[in-house]
Amino acid sequence: MKRKNGDTSYADEAGVTCSEMETGVDINRNYGYNFKTNTDYCGESYPGPHAFSEPESQAMRRMLQKYNDTIKFAYNFHAYGPMYVWPYNSEPANELARTNPLAQ
Repeated sequence: MKRKNGDTSYADEAGVTCSEMETGVDINRNYGYNFKTNTDYCGESYPGPHAFSEPESQAMRRMLQKYNDTIKFAYNFHAYGPMYVWPYNSEPANELARTNPLAQ
């Protein structure tokens, strides 16, 4: 299952050739919150060169900015295989253990 947008430009500029399944930017990692880049252009979760570098995340940012005053609630459901991904569970200081101790 391909999770990336297929943009070859960053790997091409670096002189790196990725397979078709490895090519592109993982849009889930291309947002501004806690953004960290790397040069693993063919990696499964390559986030792009900088936050909001991709048209997909730029479009989402524009929509959220446009409707900022009217959006009351947002929920993003992410699942991978048999796992449910809890928000911020990768952060050192989080409330996951307290709010859902069985999720650890």
